[in-house]
Amino acid sequence: MLYNKQYKWQDDLIHQVGLTFFKKDWVIKEIVYHPLKFAKRRMEDPEDDRPIRIRYFAAFVLKTTKTKERINRFKVSFRSYDKCKDIAETYGIRVDTEKNYQYDMQGLAMRNKWYILDEIYNKSLVMNEQQPILKQNET
Repeated sequence: MLYNKQYKWQDDLIHQVGLTFFKKDWVIKEIVYHPLKFAKRRMEDPEDDRPIRIRYFAAFVLKTTKTKERINRFKVSFRSYDKCKDIAETYGIRVDTEKNYQYDMQGLAMRNKWYILDEIYNKSLVMNEQQPILKQNET
C-alpha cells in the first residue's frame, strides 16, 4: 500500500514540475528516471548546443566543430600579423605594432565578435590568393 502512495506522490510531483516548465509528464519522467539516456539524446542532437547538468553528477558542454574551427582560425590570424594587418586595419584594429594587433584581436575574441575575426581570416585568404592557412593537423 505504501508503495502505491509513493508512486502517487511522485507522479503528482512530476506533474507539478511539468506544469512549471511547460513539459509533458512523460518527458519529466524520462529526465528523472533515466538521466543518462536523456543526456545522450540531447548531446547527439546537432541542432542543440546548450549545456546540460545532471544533478550531483556533472555538467556537460559540447563544443561544436564550428567553435573549434573558429578558435583555430583565430589562432592563425593572431599569429600571422603580416598577412592580416591590412584587413584588420579596416575593422579599426590598431596595427602599428604586432603587440597592439594581438591585443585588439584578443579583445574581439573576448567580446565574442567572431564574425569580425572570421571576416579577417577569410579576406586574408582572398588577398593572399592561397589555400587556407589552417593546417590539417590543427583542425
